[in-house]
Amino acid sequence: MNKLKWFIVVDILLVIMFISSFFSAIVISRIIPAGDDDLFWGISNVNWMIFHTFSDVIFAVLFVVHIILHWACIKENYPNGNGKH
Repeated sequence: MNKLKWFIVVDILLVIMFISSFFSAIVISRIIPAGDDDLFWGISNVNWMIFHTFSDVIFAVLFVVHIILHWACIKENYPNGNGKH
């Protein structure tokens, strides 16, 4: 796969992981708070927390991959480390 396709795949996955993390955070904090035995979409609060943690970890890994893929562009735009050419 060429570099442009990697950019697209990683960026799309980053958006998906961000949305899933954001949504699960809302479910955990607002819809079924800790200690509540209710279910949302048939999933308990503990399982939402596990899903949230995994989506955050995947997001972090993808973010590092994103930075690595764009490193040449970052170095080109910030050659002195301060943004001034």
